[in-house]
Amino acid sequence: MDLGNILLWSIIALLCVVPFIVLSNIAKKKKQQDLKALLDFAANNHFSISQHDLWFKSAIGLDEAKQAIVFVSNLRGTPVAQWVLLEEVQKCQINETSRMVGGQDQSSKVIDKFELVFTSNKGNTSFEFFNVNSGNLTPTIEYQLAEKWCRIANERIASKAQAK
Repeated sequence: MDLGNILLWSIIALLCVVPFIVLSNIAKKKKQQDLKALLDFAANNHFSISQHDLWFKSAIGLDEAKQAIVFVSNLRGTPVAQWVLLEEVQKCQINETSRMVGGQDQSSKVIDKFELVFTSNKGNTSFEFFNVNSGNLTPTIEYQLAEKWCRIANERIASKAQAK
């Protein structure tokens, strides 16, 4: 191969690889921003996050010492930040809003929204994990994360009940 061909193929390879590197860096920055939003909100409310998860414009974390779950989200373009103290919660469950589409022969279930709902004497607190109107058309990891955090919350609620 002559120098011209090597140079040409090197440039073509570089043009194919650079967009992936740029997109990867953008995704990392967005995750860092989501994590920073979670940690800042937690710190401003005197929580210390020991465990967390990040996904599409959202983050959730656990303060082990205070038994609190902290949630931040920017699904609808408006930042939402909230927390729940597990000592006040009686149960946690996933609330799903879905609909059936298609004809009678071939109908499919379409999930529009699901959220983690914490029930207490003061009422319900919900953390929206997925909403089809937020720009993310299909849930990917959101449902698995909602199940994980529902399990974490219910385990801590049960251990609190056993301690009484």
